[in-house]
Amino acid sequence: MSEKNLFLNGRQQIIDMLKLLTQSEREKLLSKIRIRSPQLADSLSVHSVTFYDLFNLSDDQISVVFNNTDPRITGLAIKKIDVNLQRKVLKILARDKAEIAYKILNTQFNDQDKAIAKAQNKILVSFHRLN
Repeated sequence: MSEKNLFLNGRQQIIDMLKLLTQSEREKLLSKIRIRSPQLADSLSVHSVTFYDLFNLSDDQISVVFNNTDPRITGLAIKKIDVNLQRKVLKILARDKAEIAYKILNTQFNDQDKAIAKAQNKILVSFHRLN
């Protein structure tokens, strides 16, 4: 591979690796980083949140995240997650938003997996803006 085509972003690579860890593994590693650099650990912690980590938030926090998201995106984002988590999100949403999200949840799309990943990412971006 040519060196011209190689781009390294160490911070982003660390974030990507943290996203692959379980939440407890991630917290353990971040606590060790926090000893040397609290600011870096805080930044990595915020940016390494995965879509599934959102469900560890309180119901009020989940409500803020999902009620500030287009319900069509919410419906798509929760399409392939556990049914109990889908119900949790739909119960937390305002009634009109829940109905729209539910309709999208039950609609088939072309290239669905890619669309779901994109929707989940949009919700994470929204989460980061709120924090």
